[in-house]
Amino acid sequence: MDNNNKLIVSDTGPLISWARAGYVPLLRKLIPALVVPTAVVVELSKPGRPGADLLLEGPWLSGRVLPPSAVLDGFPGLLGPGERQAISLAVHLGADYILMDDGRAVAEAKKRGIEVLRTLRLLGQAQRTGLVSLVKPILDDFALAGFWLAESVRQAFLDSIGEA
Repeated sequence: MDNNNKLIVSDTGPLISWARAGYVPLLRKLIPALVVPTAVVVELSKPGRPGADLLLEGPWLSGRVLPPSAVLDGFPGLLGPGERQAISLAVHLGADYILMDDGRAVAEAKKRGIEVLRTLRLLGQAQRTGLVSLVKPILDDFALAGFWLAESVRQAFLDSIGEA
């Protein structure tokens, strides 16, 4: 999967997770540019929020205002504003991918025809392309930073990339 020249919209959650774990430089190597809706900018802008400094990093992360006519409806009640706007923006822009990890939001994005990039997929890509040699220690850092992952999912993923 080559993310160069791909339009990728992001939800807030993964940006916070990568920032808390200290792996934004790796994320930037994996994804050369991200687009976020206004709700994600607002969520990242909360004082003390990990990932807030991403808003200062220039063109890598660009905010877009979602036109009112592009706001989709029919979302499950549990999705937050960032997730709803990210999905709506991805559909509106015809994005190649959406970056998100929350299971309910991922299911909704897929239902609306958007291909999803999740943290595990990106970490697998980092290993396959030689950006990292081992993913397991990175997953440990993510876990220490609050990234929740079922042990069965973690183990199946590590098995799939040869790090059982």
